[in-house]
Amino acid sequence: MPRIFLSLLLPLLFVSSLLRGGDTLLGTWTTQRTLSEPDMKQREVETVRFLPGTLRFELRVDLEKGPAKIQGLKLGANGLWKREGELLVIVLQEIRVEGIEDSKGINPASLKTLARELRQRYLSDPIRIYHIQALDADKLVLVDSRGESKSYRRE
Repeated sequence: MPRIFLSLLLPLLFVSSLLRGGDTLLGTWTTQRTLSEPDMKQREVETVRFLPGTLRFELRVDLEKGPAKIQGLKLGANGLWKREGELLVIVLQEIRVEGIEDSKGINPASLKTLARELRQRYLSDPIRIYHIQALDADKLVLVDSRGESKSYRRE
């Protein structure tokens, strides 16, 4: 009887640890970046949802330049990830522009060019290698190969 109980309990504990986040990285993480210049303001919100072995990436951009405004230009991608100790490798796949919430004072051709340039930024560098500088239940800090760091918070 105890053997049967253990043989049923061990797989349940293993699955439970995966669902609880056997890897602290599992879950949804968000970072925000704001760029301001005298005539332009840009805000980017990046969200990454880590699932076992796969991920969902979303970038939302709000841009204001003079009278022109863009709100909620969304870029999305699916991908793969692998963690080895303090090293994190992310491979973005199926990178696509998912839409825009609102725009004012910008012509459709310029909007299309902006969306294409934003998508190209990720298409040109789909494999990203990071050093995990900090990771706990609520905070993730990644440093890329250029030495630039991004701080994420768990949602």
